[in-house]
Amino acid sequence: MIQKDKITSINQLYGVLMFDGNKWHTVTDKMTFPRADLSMNMFLDSRGIIYVGGVRADYTGSNTPYSFIFESTDGLNFTPVQQFIDATGVGKIWNFTEDKYGNVWAGEYTTHSKTTGGHLWRRRPNGIWTNVANWAPPEDHIHQVYYCPFRDALYVAIGDRDHGILKLPSDKINADGISASDFNFILPIDPNGKGVEVTAITSDSLYIYVGMDMHAPNTNARSIARITDSGISQSMEYVYPLAGCGVWGWADVDDAGNIIFSVRAINEWSCTDNYVNQILVSNDHGTTWTIVKDFGSSPTSSGMDHAGLASYYATNWSGLYGSGNGWGGKSLRGTIGRVLPANTTFYVDGNNGIDWTNFGTDQTRPIKTLNYLELLDIHPGDTVVFTGASTYGSPLIAGWSGNEANNIYLRGNTTSIFSGGNVAHIPTVAETFESAKASWNFTLNEAGGPITADTSIFHEGVQSAKIVRGSSGTTSLSLKNVATANVAENDKFYISYWLYYPSDITSSNDTTMLRMYDNANYEMLLQIRPSSVTHLINELTFVTSSNSATIVPSRKSLTSGTWHKIDIEASMHTTSGYFKMYVDDELWFFINGIKTITSGAKLNNVQFFFKPESNHLLYR
Repeated sequence: MIQKDKITSINQLYGVLMFDGNKWHTVTDKMTFPRADLSMNMFLDSRGIIYVGGVRADYTGSNTPYSFIFESTDGLNFTPVQQFIDATGVGKIWNFTEDKYGNVWAGEYTTHSKTTGGHLWRRRPNGIWTNVANWAPPEDHIHQVYYCPFRDALYVAIGDRDHGILKLPSDKINADGISASDFNFILPIDPNGKGVEVTAITSDSLYIYVGMDMHAPNTNARSIARITDSGISQSMEYVYPLAGCGVWGWADVDDAGNIIFSVRAINEWSCTDNYVNQILVSNDHGTTWTIVKDFGSSPTSSGMDHAGLASYYATNWSGLYGSGNGWGGKSLRGTIGRVLPANTTFYVDGNNGIDWTNFGTDQTRPIKTLNYLELLDIHPGDTVVFTGASTYGSPLIAGWSGNEANNIYLRGNTTSIFSGGNVAHIPTVAETFESAKASWNFTLNEAGGPITADTSIFHEGVQSAKIVRGSSGTTSLSLKNVATANVAENDKFYISYWLYYPSDITSSNDTTMLRMYDNANYEMLLQIRPSSVTHLINELTFVTSSNSATIVPSRKSLTSGTWHKIDIEASMHTTSGYFKMYVDDELWFFINGIKTITSGAKLNNVQFFFKPESNHLLYR
């Protein structure tokens, strides 16, 4: 099953990132760098080289723009390797493609008023770029170039005269001395007798898929079509009749066979309403389509116009699509999208992982950093596994969250270490639920004494989380920031953690293990009791309000000397709230129809309490 809506909210208009957009802004040598708002789709080839084509970053809008093909081996340090034929026409490369011989192809896309025609480039494996073919006006620029590995043919989407698609046959792909005369127009007209022009192209073993860009008014002017090419003859059928104003910016087929098309709204050719900004997916060779992301249909909305794509032969690629701003727009971090099955496992290795070109969905291709893990669109039911021997010193502040039906699981090992855990070093994992990071970030704050790591015990399978205990007196660990900012009446509140008591409770002093209270000082407590005439040994009790208006015993004992998984769900209401507590997935409390918060108040604090000889907490 394809899990829908897997592509995160992004700034869609400018540029494409397969790396951190903030880093682009740190580059000072603009003479060797592409300007992201005047570039288009980026490309990764089988050698690990990243390509982008567009205007050099020293262009300010008032000086002369120079367009180049740029290459990079790290996505940050670029080299301008080939100047355009139409060097000063604010030209861009719409996309790149690689054939089975290791040649990389690209076509110049320059505006009608600046172009001298359609110019096609080929890069040989030795790194030399050559202008191999040119088409004079009225063919005036190249939208996309696509090598089909299933048909060993090169397809060129040339514009803007609706003359069809150019095709270079197999015997010419790796030949020297080719020219425009070696290409033939295929499918000059569609099944309805209209002139054919396309932008985005991709393929699988059955069909070639194209996004239409026809200029004669007709109902299929912006449709998706699939093409059958026998090598001798071709036929076309429309499979997604887009009725709206848009242009197909990119297309891809991922490793699972999902066909992905992205459309951005455009106001041209008398199309002034019904703007379309969407990403569509088909998992049945184009027969049916699902909108997995809709960016809006207003005149100011913008779809994911460009992306980071990869060669069919790029083995270090796993379906990563990035978009964002570098030069020419505000700085933001690159973000990504995916179309993946539900309940996916992601792998992280701080020493051997690779960010951006790895997506972490294969244990042999883990990602590297927590910063990159933050960007992944982790969904309920997914699992994050830390492998290898690594120490993670920076915090993980993620914008994803599980829900009451499906958790997000973090798994580790005894050689993956999360550092931090007090005021000076905030905890490694601070999950920020489902809102913007800027308003949800929180730290765990100590009170009453320091919290220290405990290496005398461990928890098999989640050692990458932090085990801590109080070192003196009665110590508490608070989640004050997240509670104060967000949890109010009619909200639900979830807590999940692991708890360990080395020995049985013998004292009736300081029995509180968890405390939640609002900013009107109404509180709920969980207490662990010693054995007595009224309580079992290590019995948990639930208490509400400061004068103990409600005391509910669990009539269950917490076993000492072992870890217990604690899951709490509280519905915040003034009269009809509830409190649930699960211990090791068994329901211990379900107290319904109670006051859990003061009217108009917000939850002010959540505190975990420690004693040096007792409560140990494992948090993540």
